[in-house]
Amino acid sequence: MSRSDINLLITYDELDGSEIGKVVVGEKLSEYQMLEAMMLPSANNMADSLAVWAFGSLADYQIAAAQTVKSLGMASTTVGSDASGLSPDTLSTAHDLVLLGEAAMQNPVLAEIVSKSSVDDFPLIGTIENTNTLLGQDGIVGVKTGNSDEAGGVFVFAAKYNDDSGKEQIIVGAVQGLPDLEKALQAAKTLLKSAEKNINRL
Repeated sequence: MSRSDINLLITYDELDGSEIGKVVVGEKLSEYQMLEAMMLPSANNMADSLAVWAFGSLADYQIAAAQTVKSLGMASTTVGSDASGLSPDTLSTAHDLVLLGEAAMQNPVLAEIVSKSSVDDFPLIGTIENTNTLLGQDGIVGVKTGNSDEAGGVFVFAAKYNDDSGKEQIIVGAVQGLPDLEKALQAAKTLLKSAEKNINRL
């Protein structure tokens, strides 16, 4: 971590974003730890720090992310000027978020991370909790919550389900634009029950 990473923490704090609240110059974090911070409590500052580390700048990240979005068929998604998605110039739809959720669950590292209810491998912070409070309920194994003034409450979810033949299925869905995160979580539960009821009719 460098002074620029501290500045990102300060910036997101001023924007009332979600951030890991302790960063010091010289602190060493692995890529895995930074992904944990991003995927569990939505650390906006860590998303930008990791993007700069991986791509050299947020501008170069934006180019690479836009290419990934296109490759996934996310035709209604615009990658904004930050890596955290907090900026209002980041745009997407529930349909596109399902495509992103499917891709995340096919990545074994990300699937492992989002299945954790908490982690305690941040020496300067202690335990950080997963904001996906439905984890472990109704077969839910991921993926990601979100909440901002522009997007409202957002939840991309993945749940394991055994169909009538006994075959395990992974259901991925998304809700967005709800008044707050709690309402998004509850809407996702309703959507998941509907999917499970109808999956055997496909």
